[in-house]
Amino acid sequence: MSNVIDFRCGSQPEVTDKTRDAGTSPEGRLRQKLLAAIDLQISAAKAEANGEEFVRQPFAKVPAFEHDGFELYETGAIMHYVDETFAGPSLQPGEPRERARMMQVMGLINAYAYPSCIGACVIQRLVVPLTGGTPDEDVVAEAVPLATTSVEALETLLDGNEFLAGDSLSLADLHVAPIYDYFSQTPEGETALAGTPNLRRWWAAISQRESVQKTKPALG
Repeated sequence: MSNVIDFRCGSQPEVTDKTRDAGTSPEGRLRQKLLAAIDLQISAAKAEANGEEFVRQPFAKVPAFEHDGFELYETGAIMHYVDETFAGPSLQPGEPRERARMMQVMGLINAYAYPSCIGACVIQRLVVPLTGGTPDEDVVAEAVPLATTSVEALETLLDGNEFLAGDSLSLADLHVAPIYDYFSQTPEGETALAGTPNLRRWWAAISQRESVQKTKPALG
């Protein structure tokens, strides 16, 4: 994950906004899906992920975002800002309970699923071997219980619904999609997801969306 992508997008023909993300990071894919879903113009140019590219982010993490001189970082903040600032269908439910569910799902991902599914399992199983390293089995084993509980919680919340927070696509679905995609490529993910018919049905549909297909990276 040594590259960043400088996304330039705008509701006008002029290219005015910038979002910097690691090219294959789940956050980067989530941002791409968000921008594509609300029909913004997107173009990408890769640059090395060092030096001035991370000046916007004091913690040297991705993503970082700029729009008309307004700089912002943190995935959730950027998602809400883009959804509420640019033209296109809203990705946030108007009904209070559905909106609360969306926030619940996003919080679940941030607090539990991302650290275990991505920060441990995906990093060790998919990223470490790409750099010539050997996965740390202790790290993976320690993460499995939390990753499994996270998957089970999402399965319960989805129930028989088409989307995670109501009758239409929301930020919750975009938040979960890259996590599911990467985690499902690990042995631990295959095991955890085997008993989740709701999530597997949801993924079968969501993965066919153009915004998901356009942002699927090639690892390796």
